[in-house]
Amino acid sequence: MRDTTEPRNPFYFLLMLVCLIFAATCLAYVVVPWLEDKAAEAGQEPPPSAWRESLRHEGGTWLLGEVALIAFFAICGMGLDRVRSLRKERQTGTIPPPKINEPSQSPPAASGG
Repeated sequence: MRDTTEPRNPFYFLLMLVCLIFAATCLAYVVVPWLEDKAAEAGQEPPPSAWRESLRHEGGTWLLGEVALIAFFAICGMGLDRVRSLRKERQTGTIPPPKINEPSQSPPAASGG
């Protein structure tokens, strides 16, 4: 049995990283305002935070940007896998080479009669 290990696809690592960041941002987008409301109900105002203020006003934009990155890295990862599989098939000879500049044979024209 041959050991034919391919190098890892770097786009899948980046995809997993962006997905983890997306999950953390989703949780923060939902949980942080809820915690602030709970603290306000208890009578204890949370200290001001630039991060929380930014999350409150721009959190939706962050999430949309992260979704775009997820789609980008997924497409890049699948594209690199496809290119590698085509290259591998071409090297093993399972895909015939393209025919270049061969004149096509057209059937003779039928005469009316």
